[in-house]
Amino acid sequence: MTSKILLAVLTVVLIAGSAMAQTPVPIVVDTNAIFTQTNNWISVFTPIIAIGVGISIALAILTFIGNQILKAFRGGGR
Repeated sequence: MTSKILLAVLTVVLIAGSAMAQTPVPIVVDTNAIFTQTNNWISVFTPIIAIGVGISIALAILTFIGNQILKAFRGGGR
């Protein structure tokens, strides 16, 4: 029983000791540079994304029209 108590006390002391040994290091993040680059990337990638979205919409419309034409020749919605 005594060894269990000593082990628990030793564990608490070691954990507390390692926590106190750490020196606080400030983390500095330059948010101005992040937002500036994000605005630059948006203006660069918007036309590229628009091309992909336009192609996918055009394919969806062509597929819909093609299915409607095939249904008309096959005799309706059966």
